[in-house]
Amino acid sequence: MTIDDVNRFVAVVETGSINKAAEKFYLPQPAVSRSIKRMEDEYGITLFERSQGKKSILSHEGQIVYNAAKQIQLIHENLSLQLQLHKMRTENMIVFGMTQQQGITLFRELHQYFYTHEPNYQLNIRMDRAHNLHMGILHGDIDAALISVDRKCADLYYGERKAMYTHLYLAKDSPLIGKLQTREGLDLPVLRIQDLENESLIVAPKGAASRSFLESLLTKYNVRVQLIEEADMYQRMRLADLGAGTYVLSTSNSDMNRIRIGERTRFARLDPEQDVGNFRYLVCRNGFEESEKYRALCRSFSVRSG
Repeated sequence: MTIDDVNRFVAVVETGSINKAAEKFYLPQPAVSRSIKRMEDEYGITLFERSQGKKSILSHEGQIVYNAAKQIQLIHENLSLQLQLHKMRTENMIVFGMTQQQGITLFRELHQYFYTHEPNYQLNIRMDRAHNLHMGILHGDIDAALISVDRKCADLYYGERKAMYTHLYLAKDSPLIGKLQTREGLDLPVLRIQDLENESLIVAPKGAASRSFLESLLTKYNVRVQLIEEADMYQRMRLADLGAGTYVLSTSNSDMNRIRIGERTRFARLDPEQDVGNFRYLVCRNGFEESEKYRALCRSFSVRSG
């Protein structure tokens, strides 16, 4: 029994005859008769009593099948609709990942760009730690993500490289304020990594690219610190405001200029001579970089940076 058989059977019941059902579907009468016969043979029943005049009358078993057939039609229609919506989402939706920190400066701008300039696509933004976003791309849950990575995977494409720098949001009344140095050409004052010796640093959990890069710098320069782990970015800033330690974040200079939270006078960056080799990429599965969806993402960042 097929869904076509079900639809033809229901049409016979509701029109009152095989001929009228055949006309409804623009089919020859024998095609509808074969559907009825196929259902009767499958269940070993008779669906219609002998015709009284020209009207087809349901048998007792036929009434049971009719009630079930109407439910089957509803289930089939709902399934077809869900699959159609899923196909539309698959074709038109871009699942894009970014960290919570990036979301502060990017979330609204990207949605506005796609609404205005890329109306054929629906942008679905997911915010998580860089490691989780990296794995989400590998598993096919995310189309692309803007992340810093310390290790690359051969199955992924890493494009649109942008330099990232280690910035510091100093603890309230921190003695580090007295060690700040100005550098020509830099908007923010500078600290050397050695200035952080024995300091309390508020960092993201393991798996965050900013933490991995910081730990590599601390190891390279043999600097000892106390790390305070906090998953939520806003809570990390609150801890710094309370004087618990200095919040360490990794961001581009342009994104840093867009941050509008915290006291601006307490922001600094690590010495650029020490703070090298950290990059952010627009990452996707191999092959996706050739898609129009990836090109739309690249256009959004080109317009934004311009």
